[in-house]
Amino acid sequence: MQLAKVVGYLLKTLVILLGAVATCYLVLLAINWQDEQPSAAALVLQQHLQAPPQLSQDNNGYRYFSAHSADNELSISILLADLTRQCGGQDCQSALLTLQPRLDTVITEHQQLADFYRRLQQFEYWYEPVPATMDAIPSYQPMLQAQQLWLLKAWQAALQQDTAAVKSLLQQDLQFWRRTMAGSQLLLGKMVSTSAIKQHFSVASMILQQLPVAERSASLPDLWSQPFDDKELSLQQVLVGEWAFGNMVIANMLQPEAVKTEQSLTDATVSLLLQPLLLPQASSNDRASLLLAQINAETVSARPWYNCLYNPVGKLLNSVVPDYALYQQQLRELEPLRQQAVLTTGASVNSTAQ
Repeated sequence: MQLAKVVGYLLKTLVILLGAVATCYLVLLAINWQDEQPSAAALVLQQHLQAPPQLSQDNNGYRYFSAHSADNELSISILLADLTRQCGGQDCQSALLTLQPRLDTVITEHQQLADFYRRLQQFEYWYEPVPATMDAIPSYQPMLQAQQLWLLKAWQAALQQDTAAVKSLLQQDLQFWRRTMAGSQLLLGKMVSTSAIKQHFSVASMILQQLPVAERSASLPDLWSQPFDDKELSLQQVLVGEWAFGNMVIANMLQPEAVKTEQSLTDATVSLLLQPLLLPQASSNDRASLLLAQINAETVSARPWYNCLYNPVGKLLNSVVPDYALYQQQLRELEPLRQQAVLTTGASVNSTAQ
């Protein structure tokens, strides 16, 4: 008899708890019954999404890159892949010296990759449209390996004392990456360009050391004397692109097929229950306010606690917005790096002249 009372008490408690949970969920559904209209911040960011008016499919380098990236990813030899990896660390010069006996072979067997990189350099514009899905983002690795191959050709030209070729190759490389950095609309592309420019200055200094000191100044690319401008070093367009990219991710999450048939029953049930608590436009508005505040170097005012009851899943997703100040700092490192490269080369020439 005592056991029956305990079981009955537990069942009543369970029913009460389930009822409380269901009531809370129904209250949340009522609060989140209607989405917001686009906010002023969202409309401001939307205005910055348009492509340049003179842009077409034929003069956009990003379109060519995304169409051919996968093809070139399969054509990289182990030697070039290892060189790219080592030059991303601290062993670049020793790796170049080790590879020197096979230099001609490596360059010759990657002619397709060199042609791909040369073709990319010929495009007038670089514009990244916001991808429709995560899978639409191409791999940047072939482009970084193509840069390494290009710098390898500059190294070869320096060993042959071909000052004009060294200058031309370095100029084309830096010009390409400065164009992509200025045209990037996603954080990934901007940071890849930033890393490639740092790589350019690092390897170029080793390349110039292979030339007679008196000829090094004549081998400096013209772009080395041109400071990075505000568009190149700004994250504004990237933050706009990240906002639009976040909108795309949430829209895909709310598609009916987002609840995959291979999910467990529990996971599928949780997904279905949470979807009504994710409001796409409210999420977009909140994220627009956060990103616009970063663009304008402003602080977002705190909101009352009960505000989290509206669009709770969207607010949770927006809470993981990264600190873009860290990425801005990486961009600020480029101009001192450029100045140091020019000063270092000039100092070596002057010390020899004296």
